[in-house]
Amino acid sequence: MHNQSMHHESMHMEEVVISAHPLSSAGLSQATDTLFGEELKRKLDANIGSTLARQPGIHSADFASAVGRPVIHGLSGPRIKVLEDRIDTLDVSVTSGDHAVSIEPFIAEQIEILKGPSALLYGSGAIGGV
Repeated sequence: MHNQSMHHESMHMEEVVISAHPLSSAGLSQATDTLFGEELKRKLDANIGSTLARQPGIHSADFASAVGRPVIHGLSGPRIKVLEDRIDTLDVSVTSGDHAVSIEPFIAEQIEILKGPSALLYGSGAIGGV
């Protein structure tokens, strides 16, 4: 029989803080735009695509006056993710150009736009932007 004595030793380690939200303006590697307040009120239009069309690198793919989907750096449809309060809207406008985006810009308090690799934090369907 082996006689082993247990030796207990405690070690003090530094505290680790983990943030719940993966995005912060300091940690983003690419361009972000935020519309809010008076600037958002000035740019409001009939749909989300037209509202964002005056932002750099964005235009609207319009099918009719009420239907407009954002196009970011030439990418649209399933390559652009549209979220509301960071939740996917399951937007049917990606299936056909005559379907409106399900986001209502007139009730928005703030609109955030992510472009480039940082948008991929929301999945491969966001390669063009969020």
